Amino acid sequence: MNQPQEQVQIENEYEDTKRQIDHGFKQVEDQKKWLEKKVEERGYNHNNLRYSIFPNNDSRSEYEIQIKHFGDHQYQVITFEDRGSLGAEDTYNDFQAAGTDFLKRLDATVRYNKSISGDPTLGQLYPSPLWDK
Repeated sequence: MNQPQEQVQIENEYEDTKRQIDHGFKQVEDQKKWLEKKVEERGYNHNNLRYSIFPNNDSRSEYEIQIKHFGDHQYQVITFEDRGSLGAEDTYNDFQAAGTDFLKRLDATVRYNKSISGDPTLGQLYPSPLWDK
């Protein structure tokens, strides 16, 4: 069965992402800049999507997606639900896996909210102009 063109494009982008990461982002600041660039390339920003990249504290927002770095190549990708409760949490030993998961979760949030934007019986997670694009 053929995958929809958009899904194939997304999977190809994730493969490109993995190859770029494999070429080495050894410093956390380089990793953060790279992720910020990838997020921006998607048209996402802090005004239209709730996310944090390597936050310095334990703050959280409703429906926020975070990627955290704990040193010694330990990363955590966390999705928070309503009232900031813990939704999904995964731990990784390398930036490649964590970074890819983080980007996939951002993309999934946007796709989900776009898919229900025309249905008044389903509530979007929060208002964002991304859902209408």
